[in-house]
Amino acid sequence: MEPNLKQFKHLSLLMLLIGLLMINHVLAVQAQATYRVGVNEGDVYIWEVKELRKHEFSKVFGFEPFFSLGDQIRMKIEQIIESTDGGYTIVAEFWDYGTDWNEKGEIKYYSVPSSPSEYEDNLFILTPANKFLEEAMKSLPNSYSLDDTTITKLSVNFTKVLEYHSKGILYSETYINDDGIVMVKVEGTFRIVPLGYSYIIFMLLSIVIVIMKIRKSNLINIKKS
Repeated sequence: MEPNLKQFKHLSLLMLLIGLLMINHVLAVQAQATYRVGVNEGDVYIWEVKELRKHEFSKVFGFEPFFSLGDQIRMKIEQIIESTDGGYTIVAEFWDYGTDWNEKGEIKYYSVPSSPSEYEDNLFILTPANKFLEEAMKSLPNSYSLDDTTITKLSVNFTKVLEYHSKGILYSETYINDDGIVMVKVEGTFRIVPLGYSYIIFMLLSIVIVIMKIRKSNLINIKKS
């Protein structure tokens, strides 16, 4: 049992060290005053219509939606161009609802603001996304509110909810009427680690704790027998 116990202790110390190093990395990134683009050239993103109530939609907007439940849109980032002011232009190939993904998509250009004060419900924002949005809130009107990386905007007949991925790309967009009914929700299919490094660190520490509890339980059972 001695060698196994030593190996377990070494493994636990190694995982704790990795966790501490990652925490240090996250704190160092957050301490930086500058923001950076979080997506990469070649990235592919897909969004899907997850909720749709056509009657409620047409009542508020005055026209029928041109998409149906389950429809998808697709985007591939072709080029990221950095400007002199610290902002970026993202060149992407885009496939709208109902288009053939085997054919060439439409080339679109998306401006990524260099400063949080320039935020205007953008598809892309700079990262760290939560820090960027916190700073943006200082310049936004009272109709906006923020919960981590989710922006809520109150309009005359509806509420718009924008949730951003940790990579600084819009993850979901939801429109809710004044009765609290979701008219339409479009959500990304690309969420992998929702909380980024924080989630990884949490999982590493959780694994260490579980292993320690199991090891302790095994030792108790051995003593009892």
